[in-house]
Amino acid sequence: HGALKDLLKKEVSLSRELLSNMRQEEVSLMLHDQGSLIETLTQRSHLLQQLSALRLHRVETTKKIADLPPSDTLDVDSIEIASLNDQLESLTTRMTRELT
Repeated sequence: HGALKDLLKKEVSLSRELLSNMRQEEVSLMLHDQGSLIETLTQRSHLLQQLSALRLHRVETTKKIADLPPSDTLDVDSIEIASLNDQLESLTTRMTRELT
C-alpha cells in the first residue's frame, strides 16, 4: 500500500502542475505571447508523458495489491489512499472542465 500511496502522491502533484500549465496556456493566449505559449505546450508534453508513465505504474501496482489476500483492517495507508484518490478525481474533473 505504501508504493500505491507514493504513486498517487506523485500523480496528484503532476496533475496540479498540469492544471497550472493549462492556466498558463490561457494567459499566453490572452496576451498573444507566442514564445510563452510554445514553452508552455512543450512543458505540457513532458508533463503528460510523465503522468502517463506514472498512471501505468499505478495501475500495475493496484493490480498487484488486488491479488493480495483481503485484509479486514482499515489502516492509515488505506485512508490516505482514498483521500489521494479523491484529490486526483477532483483534479481530473477540473482539468476536464478547463478543456471544455
